[in-house]
Amino acid sequence: MTSWVKDSSLKGLYKRTQGDSVVWAVKARQKGANKVVSVTLGRIELMSTATARAKAKVALAKLSEGINPNEERAEVIKRKRKAKESIKARSLSLEEALSQYLTLKQLKPKTEKDLKETINRNFSDWLSNPLLELTREMVMERFNTIKARVKRNRDEVAQRLISQGKNPTTYKSSDGVGEAQRAFRYLAAVIRSVMNDEVNGEPLLSRNPVDVLGDKKVRKSLDARETYLNESQLQDLFDLVTQQAHPQYTGKVKKNDIDFVLLLAITGMRLEEVRQIKWSDVDFSADIFKAVDTKNRRTHTLPMTDATRKIFERRRLLKPEGSVYVFPGIKDPSQPASMSRTFERVKAELGFDFSSHDLRRTFATIANEMGVDINKIGAALNHKKRNVTAGYIQTTANMLRETIETIETVIFRKWEMPD
Repeated sequence: MTSWVKDSSLKGLYKRTQGDSVVWAVKARQKGANKVVSVTLGRIELMSTATARAKAKVALAKLSEGINPNEERAEVIKRKRKAKESIKARSLSLEEALSQYLTLKQLKPKTEKDLKETINRNFSDWLSNPLLELTREMVMERFNTIKARVKRNRDEVAQRLISQGKNPTTYKSSDGVGEAQRAFRYLAAVIRSVMNDEVNGEPLLSRNPVDVLGDKKVRKSLDARETYLNESQLQDLFDLVTQQAHPQYTGKVKKNDIDFVLLLAITGMRLEEVRQIKWSDVDFSADIFKAVDTKNRRTHTLPMTDATRKIFERRRLLKPEGSVYVFPGIKDPSQPASMSRTFERVKAELGFDFSSHDLRRTFATIANEMGVDINKIGAALNHKKRNVTAGYIQTTANMLRETIETIETVIFRKWEMPD
């Protein structure tokens, strides 16, 4: 229950009691608002009567002028809060922006791990700096620093291999652009996620400083790599497969390497999708297999053709005890193999450079040359659907069979895969 006791001297000033709380308060009608307003001035024990009367006169004068002291006070608090938020926003560090980005994006564990490692490896000294202090000049300088560091490290490894009488092909000198591109691609995404945060009604950043790389044509387009294996290179790859299957083969390429690269080549799958295939994803009776851990988080079901069946049957014969993965780890068969050395061994023996994504592009290029519909190619590659109508169409393994078998026909027209 609330009680009001009038002040003996000033009309409109009261001692208001509510429970154990006793405060000085003003209660009067606000001009033009047709309502009685109560304004708390302060606690009795902390404010003298003289001070309360002086504050009350100010509050009463404002009410007589149509000004609500409560609303006025709320506006002051709001401005102070905005000022604090502005200071906080302007001091937002790269580390804080990264934390916000990871919370909002909810990336796949592998992508998040790579992002964190790449940021820490290349920008650890920037993490505590406010984003507003990041300049275009700093971006340009760091891009060149990353390139130089990677090139220096690769050269050192190559020289060490040469001194040991080993083939340095897979550690050949690199200009470091790939590492620099990846680092700034991640950094640009982190900054982009917060640059529109408002500071006094304006965006935190009007422009992403990483954009300077595009302006100066330093950074290649993110899709700049458009290489694929030509017919001669494909033939070299398949010749290696035949050689490796021979009992007298003495090279360093392993059966694991051959099966892994072949499956990538004839399906167009992503490296991580193949690496994560479990035996529970392979159905010999239904002639299908699945990629569950995909980039777009959508299970991708593929037909088991004659070629892929041969690979899976060969893998089944080599399956170690306790393995759940088609390509199990050597030290721990319960985990997928890292395959980190697979391409190094294959490239060293072939004598030319290529990546898992080059095999994926090769798959798409062959399909396109054979006149396969672009939507069917996209479905085979498990690309995200690009229009609403396509979203209603569910791609089945049988729908993909013709596409993949067409590509296999081209790939195997001059070569027969060994059992």
